[in-house]
Amino acid sequence: MRGGCNLFDLDQLRMEYSPDEYQNLLMCEFVDDLASVFPLSELQACMVDSWEVWTDFHALALRPFGWREVWIGL
Repeated sequence: MRGGCNLFDLDQLRMEYSPDEYQNLLMCEFVDDLASVFPLSELQACMVDSWEVWTDFHALALRPFGWREVWIGL
């Protein structure tokens, strides 16, 4: 790669992932909704506008939730 990142080998990564996985994970292409575990429409139903709904969240603050506990899930 001319002048770019040389920390990984794209050809090796192409061998490690299926074509769909490679395009999704490394080339930032969306997966077909039919192949997804959760359809996008179901995920969108869970969305919320944090600027309007979450009164205890201040996105631009250094500590958006102040000094309260924050739960992180994977």
